[in-house]
Amino acid sequence: MSDDLDPVAQQGFHAASQIDHLLAVGRIDAAQERAMAAIAASPESPGPHVMLAQVLLQADRAADALEATGRALALAPDSDLAMFYRAVALLALGRFSESEQTIRRALAIAPDDPDHWMIYARLLSMCDADVQALEAAEQALSLNPDAPELHRLRGELLLHVHPRHWRISEDAVRTALRIDPHDPDNHALFGHVSLLAGRHQEAESAFRTALRVDPSNALALSGLSTLVKGKYWWYRPMMAWTDLLRRQGRDGQLAIVFGLWAVYAAVIALVPPEYGQARQALTFGYLGLCLYTWFAEPITRALLRRVYPWLE
Repeated sequence: MSDDLDPVAQQGFHAASQIDHLLAVGRIDAAQERAMAAIAASPESPGPHVMLAQVLLQADRAADALEATGRALALAPDSDLAMFYRAVALLALGRFSESEQTIRRALAIAPDDPDHWMIYARLLSMCDADVQALEAAEQALSLNPDAPELHRLRGELLLHVHPRHWRISEDAVRTALRIDPHDPDNHALFGHVSLLAGRHQEAESAFRTALRVDPSNALALSGLSTLVKGKYWWYRPMMAWTDLLRRQGRDGQLAIVFGLWAVYAAVIALVPPEYGQARQALTFGYLGLCLYTWFAEPITRALLRRVYPWLE
């Protein structure tokens, strides 16, 4: 660090370094305390508020992170870093249009920041604009060619845009693995590419490696579900339902439960009371589907463990 930084800047630099370290080792509470201390020391500086937003996003508190970025932008309206974290928070909250407007503002200020292009690519992908997302990812990669997460993102998007040309995607994923062989997402995505190539044993090995590092890795678990559906047809409806629920998230699962209730109430009203057994079967079917919807992840994991005993 340069000696000519003023004391406030030096404090901010040290605080940012400490927070990055604490987040890297998983000490989110300690990182939040450090960010709050930085805010108390320099309440009129936007930097500590941005740091707090970073910590809150790591803690899956997107709404609180959004407030923190609002305070940062009130102090520094042209802070592209505050806009970046605000766009991430809005994306996590499902407010895609606002997120796109925000990240576009950040790109207008700092068009050479690869992180801005990466978030823009992820946003476009979530909006099913995969071709434009791929262009944004390649722009990010041109600015930071050594970032494994950008090679993985490019590989993922290539699978969506050119699913039959899986070899192009494989090259990108292999590059990500070469740069960072310890990232579970790299191994999980390589497993999906191997599935498309028909290399099922190699795919299982890649998913196993990913789950050894991250036992809850959704990409690897969905890949194992795909393998199971290919081997055992009777598991296909359950695994397909679980994959749908994973994409919906907890709020989406709750909405599905309420939707099932509406369907059940409408159907049961059409069944005359004298058909007691039919009404009972409908009730048990509804309750069973609701329970499976809400507890799909542990149930699916138990089923996968029957096929793959090595799964923790």
